[in-house]
Amino acid sequence: MNDSSDIHAYLRAAEAAERDSLVEHKSLLAFAGELDQHFRTLVTGRAYCSHPAIALLGMNAHASYLAALSTALRGQSPPTFMVVRGCIESASYAFLIGDDQSDGDVWVRREEEPQAVKARFTVNRAVQKLTSVDPNLGKLLKSSYDWTIEFGAHPNKRSILDHLREGDPHPEGHQFSLIYIHGSDSLAVLRCIAACIENGSMAIALLSHAMPSHPEGERVFAENRESILRFQKHMADEGYFTP
Repeated sequence: MNDSSDIHAYLRAAEAAERDSLVEHKSLLAFAGELDQHFRTLVTGRAYCSHPAIALLGMNAHASYLAALSTALRGQSPPTFMVVRGCIESASYAFLIGDDQSDGDVWVRREEEPQAVKARFTVNRAVQKLTSVDPNLGKLLKSSYDWTIEFGAHPNKRSILDHLREGDPHPEGHQFSLIYIHGSDSLAVLRCIAACIENGSMAIALLSHAMPSHPEGERVFAENRESILRFQKHMADEGYFTP
């Protein structure tokens, strides 16, 4: 695409898809809004963190959650999962530092100790530590993170081929196109919004564990769990999946 009007056309199409999704998925956005408030309770105002990096990573998890939701509403499916992955990783790293403050010092000194950062900051390490504290949440974290990779966080076969469409027969061979923007009524958009809500809820739970001294932490953790259970029931009642 060499004409600058092409990029404007793409952006207008994305904006149109977002406007349609705001209407089409109003009920899901109500749940997304609840999670946004849970995030804000934990990451705004006074910081109740054992290390400053926890607060920074918590805010980054929240920012990534909002960015992923915006991307989902615009019908940009694989990129949504790339951003969702960042949300989960930020919250996982905050949890690791909450468990061991020395991890926070290593995170701050990334330029000095890049290999130490790579060794300590992995979601798998967070899963191992979380499992000893909250086995069910640890299992869910592992499953959620793996699914983000399956659906697009990594440019793997499924995350690309699921959005490939074959064109009309052509004398020179087969023609294919990749869907950049899905319509608001597509399964891809529904799946992306659901992924934002489910993984956003996971991130909130991780941040609650990372901030045990937060005066609202236990309430947020409990209300977050109640929110995601109601969301799952809503999805089942609407026939999207069976619990």
